[in-house]
Amino acid sequence: LLAHSQISASSWVASCNWQAGKTTGCDLRHYANQRWQTAGLPADNTCITALTTDKFGYLWVAAQGTLWRYDEKENSWAEFPAPLLDASTYMGFRYGAIRGLQAGADGAVWVLYELCGSAGCETRQIRYRLQFGLWYPMPDSSQVNAPRLLLDGQGNAFTLAPGLIEQFDGRTFQPVASIDWITATVDPTGNV
Repeated sequence: LLAHSQISASSWVASCNWQAGKTTGCDLRHYANQRWQTAGLPADNTCITALTTDKFGYLWVAAQGTLWRYDEKENSWAEFPAPLLDASTYMGFRYGAIRGLQAGADGAVWVLYELCGSAGCETRQIRYRLQFGLWYPMPDSSQVNAPRLLLDGQGNAFTLAPGLIEQFDGRTFQPVASIDWITATVDPTGNV
Protein backbone atom coordinates (compact mmCIF):
# COMPACT_ATOMS: atom_id res chain seq x y z
CA LEU A 1 0.00 0.00 0.00
CA LEU A 2 1.20 3.51 -0.79
CA ALA A 3 -0.05 6.93 0.32
CA HIS A 4 1.37 10.40 -0.37
CA SER A 5 0.95 13.40 1.90
CA GLN A 6 -1.22 16.20 0.57
CA ILE A 7 0.69 18.86 2.55
CA SER A 8 4.35 17.80 2.26
CA ALA A 9 6.76 15.63 0.26
CA SER A 10 6.24 12.65 2.62
CA SER A 11 5.05 9.18 1.60
CA TRP A 12 4.09 6.04 3.52
CA VAL A 13 4.16 2.37 2.56
CA ALA A 14 2.79 -0.70 4.32
CA SER A 15 1.62 -4.20 3.58
CA CYS A 16 -0.13 -7.23 4.94
CA ASN A 17 1.72 -10.53 4.66
CA TRP A 18 -0.31 -13.75 4.42
CA GLN A 19 1.58 -16.91 5.34
CA ALA A 20 -0.11 -20.31 5.71
CA GLY A 21 -3.51 -18.69 6.28
CA LYS A 22 -2.25 -16.37 9.01
CA THR A 23 -1.41 -12.72 8.79
CA THR A 24 1.86 -11.26 9.87
CA GLY A 25 2.29 -7.56 9.93
CA CYS A 26 5.01 -5.25 8.91
CA ASP A 27 6.04 -1.81 9.98
CA LEU A 28 4.47 1.23 8.46
CA ARG A 29 7.35 2.98 6.74
CA HIS A 30 7.67 6.73 6.18
CA TYR A 31 9.75 8.40 3.46
CA ALA A 32 10.86 11.97 4.17
CA ASN A 33 14.07 13.95 3.69
CA GLN A 34 15.35 11.33 1.23
CA ARG A 35 15.29 8.44 3.70
CA TRP A 36 12.99 5.67 4.90
CA GLN A 37 12.17 5.14 8.57
CA THR A 38 9.53 3.48 10.71
CA ALA A 39 6.45 5.65 11.12
CA GLY A 40 5.80 4.88 14.79
CA LEU A 41 2.35 3.31 14.41
CA PRO A 42 1.26 2.46 18.00
CA ALA A 43 0.00 -0.99 16.91
CA ASP A 44 3.10 -3.17 16.49
CA ASN A 45 3.37 -6.04 14.02
CA THR A 46 -0.12 -5.63 12.62
CA CYS A 47 -1.57 -6.28 9.21
CA ILE A 48 -2.24 -2.97 7.45
CA THR A 49 -5.13 -3.29 5.01
CA ALA A 50 -5.70 0.30 3.80
CA LEU A 51 -4.04 3.75 3.75
CA THR A 52 -5.21 7.18 2.67
CA THR A 53 -4.34 10.82 3.28
CA ASP A 54 -6.41 13.97 3.33
CA LYS A 55 -5.88 17.66 2.62
CA PHE A 56 -5.76 18.46 6.34
CA GLY A 57 -2.46 16.63 6.84
CA TYR A 58 -3.82 13.37 8.23
CA LEU A 59 -2.69 9.88 7.31
CA TRP A 60 -5.43 7.30 7.93
CA VAL A 61 -4.24 3.74 8.58
CA ALA A 62 -6.40 0.61 8.75
CA ALA A 63 -4.49 -1.86 10.93
CA GLN A 64 -6.68 -4.95 10.68
CA GLY A 65 -9.91 -3.87 12.40
CA THR A 66 -8.54 -0.70 14.00
CA LEU A 67 -8.50 2.77 12.45
CA TRP A 68 -5.60 5.09 13.27
CA ARG A 69 -5.01 8.70 12.30
CA TYR A 70 -1.57 10.28 12.14
CA ASP A 71 -1.45 14.07 12.37
CA GLU A 72 1.52 15.07 10.23
CA LYS A 73 1.58 18.63 11.64
CA GLU A 74 1.55 17.53 15.30
CA ASN A 75 3.44 14.25 14.85
CA SER A 76 0.81 12.41 16.90
CA TRP A 77 -1.43 9.35 16.60
CA ALA A 78 -5.11 8.90 17.51
CA GLU A 79 -7.14 5.68 17.54
CA PHE A 80 -10.75 5.54 16.34
CA PRO A 81 -12.44 2.41 17.75
CA ALA A 82 -15.23 1.00 15.62
CA PRO A 83 -18.78 1.74 16.77
CA LEU A 84 -20.88 -1.02 18.30
CA LEU A 85 -22.69 -3.16 15.78
CA ASP A 86 -26.49 -3.12 15.98
CA ALA A 87 -27.15 -6.56 17.52
CA SER A 88 -30.61 -6.86 15.94
CA THR A 89 -29.32 -6.18 12.41
CA TYR A 90 -25.94 -7.91 12.68
CA MET A 91 -26.66 -10.80 15.05
CA GLY A 92 -23.78 -13.26 14.99
CA PHE A 93 -21.40 -10.86 13.24
CA ARG A 94 -18.29 -9.05 14.37
CA TYR A 95 -15.92 -6.65 12.65
CA GLY A 96 -13.15 -8.07 10.53
CA ALA A 97 -10.54 -6.08 8.66
CA ILE A 98 -11.04 -2.63 7.19
CA ARG A 99 -11.12 -3.21 3.43
CA GLY A 100 -11.31 0.36 2.20
CA LEU A 101 -10.53 3.93 3.26
CA GLN A 102 -11.32 7.09 1.31
CA ALA A 103 -10.86 10.65 2.52
CA GLY A 104 -13.22 13.33 1.26
CA ALA A 105 -12.54 17.00 0.64
CA ASP A 106 -15.05 17.81 3.40
CA GLY A 107 -12.97 16.08 6.10
CA ALA A 108 -15.05 12.91 6.20
CA VAL A 109 -13.37 9.52 5.96
CA TRP A 110 -15.31 6.64 4.44
CA VAL A 111 -14.47 3.31 6.08
CA LEU A 112 -15.47 -0.09 4.66
CA TYR A 113 -15.36 -2.92 7.22
CA GLU A 114 -15.80 -6.57 6.40
CA LEU A 115 -18.09 -8.40 8.79
CA CYS A 116 -17.25 -11.87 10.05
CA GLY A 117 -19.81 -14.50 10.96
CA SER A 118 -20.18 -18.26 10.98
CA ALA A 119 -19.65 -18.40 7.19
CA GLY A 120 -16.40 -16.45 7.34
CA CYS A 121 -15.35 -12.87 6.77
CA GLU A 122 -16.18 -12.16 3.15
CA THR A 123 -19.96 -12.46 3.15
CA ARG A 124 -21.06 -9.02 4.39
CA GLN A 125 -19.68 -5.53 4.69
CA ILE A 126 -20.63 -2.29 6.36
CA ARG A 127 -19.56 1.18 5.29
CA TYR A 128 -19.32 4.14 7.64
CA ARG A 129 -18.77 7.83 7.18
CA LEU A 130 -16.56 9.13 9.99
CA GLN A 131 -16.69 12.89 10.48
CA PHE A 132 -15.87 15.01 13.52
CA GLY A 133 -15.26 11.80 15.49
CA LEU A 134 -18.78 10.46 14.85
CA TRP A 135 -19.55 7.24 12.95
CA TYR A 136 -22.50 7.22 10.54
CA PRO A 137 -23.54 3.85 9.02
CA MET A 138 -24.25 4.09 5.31
CA PRO A 139 -27.31 2.57 3.65
CA ASP A 140 -25.23 0.65 1.07
CA SER A 141 -24.07 -1.73 3.80
CA SER A 142 -24.75 -5.43 4.27
CA GLN A 143 -24.08 -6.54 0.74
CA VAL A 144 -21.66 -9.24 -0.31
CA ASN A 145 -19.86 -6.64 -2.39
CA ALA A 146 -20.40 -3.02 -1.45
CA PRO A 147 -20.96 -0.67 -4.39
CA ARG A 148 -17.94 1.20 -5.65
CA LEU A 149 -17.52 4.57 -3.91
CA LEU A 150 -16.17 7.72 -5.58
CA LEU A 151 -15.67 11.08 -3.86
CA ASP A 152 -15.54 14.20 -6.01
CA GLY A 153 -13.43 17.29 -5.37
CA GLN A 154 -16.11 18.89 -3.16
CA GLY A 155 -16.54 15.81 -0.93
CA ASN A 156 -19.73 14.55 -2.62
CA ALA A 157 -20.04 10.77 -2.49
CA PHE A 158 -21.28 8.60 -5.34
CA THR A 159 -21.88 4.85 -5.32
CA LEU A 160 -21.76 2.82 -8.48
CA ALA A 161 -23.65 -0.46 -8.61
CA PRO A 162 -24.49 -2.43 -11.76
CA GLY A 163 -26.81 -0.21 -13.81
CA LEU A 164 -27.14 2.48 -11.13
CA ILE A 165 -25.25 5.56 -9.91
CA GLU A 166 -26.37 7.21 -6.69
CA GLN A 167 -25.28 10.38 -4.86
CA PHE A 168 -25.19 10.83 -1.09
CA ASP A 169 -27.47 13.68 0.02
CA GLY A 170 -26.24 13.84 3.62
CA ARG A 171 -28.54 11.07 4.88
CA THR A 172 -29.11 8.52 2.11
CA PHE A 173 -27.98 7.71 -1.39
CA GLN A 174 -30.34 8.98 -4.11
CA PRO A 175 -30.39 7.70 -7.72
CA VAL A 176 -28.86 10.12 -10.23
CA ALA A 177 -28.39 7.85 -13.27
CA SER A 178 -29.59 4.46 -14.45
CA ILE A 179 -26.84 3.52 -16.86
CA ASP A 180 -24.68 0.48 -17.53
CA TRP A 181 -21.38 2.11 -16.66
CA ILE A 182 -18.17 0.27 -17.47
CA THR A 183 -15.62 2.23 -15.46
CA ALA A 184 -15.47 5.49 -13.52
CA THR A 185 -12.90 7.70 -11.86
CA VAL A 186 -12.38 11.19 -10.49
CA ASP A 187 -10.27 13.46 -12.70
CA PRO A 188 -7.55 15.86 -11.46
CA THR A 189 -10.07 18.71 -11.27
CA GLY A 190 -12.33 16.71 -8.93
CA ASN A 191 -15.09 15.73 -11.40
CA VAL A 192 -16.57 12.21 -11.50
